[in-house]
Amino acid sequence: MGIFKITTSILGSVASSQSPRPRIPTKPRDIDPSLYSRQIDGQLPNMVHRLAFWGLFGLGVRFWQVGIEMRPFFNRSSLWAYPVYAAGGASFGYWLQGVDDRQTATLTERKAYLLEKRARKAQRDAEAAE
Repeated sequence: MGIFKITTSILGSVASSQSPRPRIPTKPRDIDPSLYSRQIDGQLPNMVHRLAFWGLFGLGVRFWQVGIEMRPFFNRSSLWAYPVYAAGGASFGYWLQGVDDRQTATLTERKAYLLEKRARKAQRDAEAAE
């Protein structure tokens, strides 16, 4: 969600011709921490949504499979498969959330490093100009 907010804020200001180009922060402390928030005010954390979505997707896959086979949806002998499919989907969602968190952390760390490097270069250029 954080990347989406960054993209829309940058694209929104670039798309409008009257607003100037957004100021690129030169120091990590200049970055608005709300851009990297993993939780929107008043909503559950993203992981819960992702687990619920992929768990329900797993259930949907099971219903689709049984429907293609033209078997009854709630046959007593095959009810055990629904929680298995839901758990499989939820575990995929959990793995996907971990991948997303690791990528977000790596990108945030890399951005902070690049901003720090840019600030050091600007400081060197300012000292050289004096």
